[in-house]
Formats: sequence, C-alpha cells, structure tokens
Amino acid sequence: MTDLSRVVRPQPGGQGGSPQEEEKRLNRLADAIVQDYLRNIEVVQRLAQAYGFKYLFVWQPSPCPSKSLTAEGKNLVEAWEEQEMVKMYRLVYDRMRPVRLNHFHNIADMFDQKTESVFISWAHLTEKGNAWVAERLCKIFQQEFAE
Repeated sequence: MTDLSRVVRPQPGGQGGSPQEEEKRLNRLADAIVQDYLRNIEVVQRLAQAYGFKYLFVWQPSPCPSKSLTAEGKNLVEAWEEQEMVKMYRLVYDRMRPVRLNHFHNIADMFDQKTESVFISWAHLTEKGNAWVAERLCKIFQQEFAE
C-alpha cells in the first residue's frame, strides 16, 4: 500500500463515516494535494528567478480521470483494489484541469480521443502510448526552450 493510499483509505475503526463525510474528507484531501502542488510550482518559479534556470511542469495522463477509456482501460480502473484512490485521482485531476500557469502543461487528457488501449497500469503506458507522450513532450520542449 502506498503512503497516499494509507491517507485516502479509511482506517478500520477509524476515520470511516457516512458517505457524505467520506466525500468531504476526500474533497479536503484533493484540495490539499492541489494546493501543495501549486505551492511547489511557486517555489520553483522563485528559485528560477533567483538563479536563472528554466523549468517545466507536466501533469501526466492517468487512466482514472480519462474520459474515453477502452474496455481494457475501464477494466484496469475497475480492478484497482483501492477504489478510494481512483476517486482521489479523479478529484485531483478535475481540480488541475483548469490550471493555467507559465511552464505548466497538463497533458492528462491527451488520450481522451484515442480508440486504442494505451494504459497497462495506473502509471504505465504501452509502447505506442509512450511514443505519443514523447511526441507531445518534444513539442512542449520546443515551445518552452526554443532559443
């Protein structure tokens, strides 16, 4: 079990509650995750200003919030033992979708229009999926670091 899943998953005899309480708890946690990530971006922005380096943040694709999964992808998400984590991914990704910042690229939805399976786990892609991500990252790097 990952450290995050320990926080997300209600402990036996512990934090569990009504579905409404669980939803509130997951929403608070999702808000905290996004706030921490955005604060990290701010720290890097300030460091880059002070020390003169370039940076890039990329929000990666995940099967959990994907809008158009293949049957294989849906089975992958449904088979995930920690369904609280699936909910958490969806909440966090929904909150990150509207974020627009310099040097931040959200490519989470890049597979939404694809009709073939690209995920082989919650964080790993097929060879073709990796190739599509590499192509997208190359374009982003060319935009960000063109001189």
